[in-house]
Amino acid sequence: MTRTRDASFDVAEAACGLSADALAPQSLQAAKRLVADSLAVGIAGCRGRDTQAVHALAENWGGRAECSLIGSRLRVPMPHAALVNGTAIQALDFDDTHDPSAAHTASTVLAAALAVGEARGSSGMDLILALVAGVEVAARVGLASHTNIGFTSTAVYGVFGATVAAARLLGLDARTTRHALGIAISQAAGTSQTAIDRPLSKHIQSGFAAQAGVTAALLAQHGVSGVEQVFEGTYGFFEIYKRGKFSIEPLLAPWGPGFQIERLSLKPWPSCRGTHGPIEAALALQRAGIDARRIAAIDVEVPRMAMQLCGNPKASTDDPEIAAQFSIAYTVATALIHGSVSLKRFTREAIADSAVRALAGRVTIRECEGSDFVPARITVTLDDGSVRAHRVECLTGSPELPLSEADLRAKVEDCLGYAPAGCAAWDGQSLLTQVKALETLLVRDLMAGVVPDPMESTMESRQ
Repeated sequence: MTRTRDASFDVAEAACGLSADALAPQSLQAAKRLVADSLAVGIAGCRGRDTQAVHALAENWGGRAECSLIGSRLRVPMPHAALVNGTAIQALDFDDTHDPSAAHTASTVLAAALAVGEARGSSGMDLILALVAGVEVAARVGLASHTNIGFTSTAVYGVFGATVAAARLLGLDARTTRHALGIAISQAAGTSQTAIDRPLSKHIQSGFAAQAGVTAALLAQHGVSGVEQVFEGTYGFFEIYKRGKFSIEPLLAPWGPGFQIERLSLKPWPSCRGTHGPIEAALALQRAGIDARRIAAIDVEVPRMAMQLCGNPKASTDDPEIAAQFSIAYTVATALIHGSVSLKRFTREAIADSAVRALAGRVTIRECEGSDFVPARITVTLDDGSVRAHRVECLTGSPELPLSEADLRAKVEDCLGYAPAGCAAWDGQSLLTQVKALETLLVRDLMAGVVPDPMESTMESRQ
């Protein structure tokens, strides 16, 4: 059957038509957990050199003081806030993933929604609906795609999700939202080469997509038209970005009762998702009593995507933190020696540890059959020739094995330990408690908790 209109019409109508009544309790809970998780990793990530760089640019650019920046007292225009906060949320590679599409969502969608929602005085419920709609669109574009030819999933799917989230909070109707999607495709960009070369700009791609989504929605609001055949045109998204290998059904299927936000994974460890199976297997062996000092060799088996992302060693003298985030060898050695893979294991000092580096040199990584990230198997040979092995079939943090409330709180506490001076309005429990009541708040109330208290900062500067 020949389709008479592009899927962008269906997407815009569904996104604009989403109401609070359509959200089941599990969707509402998933949205709140995503907000809490993302704000926490953003607070820790605002210290990153990539975030600091875009923060400095935003400060130099100036403009209307309408939006907060996570971990900063600076206020900037909406697109600039989306850029900086999106970078902060992604800076530590500790943010969520939509495993089926290998895309991060909050660093694009939530970053855009927070900027527009704060500037517009939106309610927490408005933010939740925009977040659910934006994640749904980004994830569905990913589910419709049958190949990856080198564009990074987070950015090129996320730009559409960010656009939808921004459009909802701006109050755009379906027609104008469709134009916004038509403008967004002109800004869809991002390269997977960053996963190979591992530069500091890797994480800023999320900020670019969040900024583009806000800009596209604002332009549409001002009457700018966008291309009509966004997804299915001769030069539409799927032809250009996927070489025509796609199924349109995910973009056309009715929304609800379940939503893709329920299918997100919240990470237990601050590294690429491709390292998580090996980390989990290594931690299991460490808990079983393996003495890292007796390990002679480590053999790791992972599927192709994990191998491509994290299996090829690349030492970076410029950005060793990112190289470590994408290294199965480093994360496995860290897990076996320390029994944990927390944020403090990704400092330059920790990465340079001679014991970890020596053990990482004994890791051999091979490709095995499987889905993107599982199964993962580690076989350890000890100095007496004995062998220990562990296999992981399901990743912790996934919808099938979600982080417990205690695990999420521990993660939040770890991240808040890296908050900038004066930015201590929340501890882990208070952040989670406030986000649980998000529908009763305004977005600006939420953002007030992630910026330094002016009085406390002033007192510190006088000491």
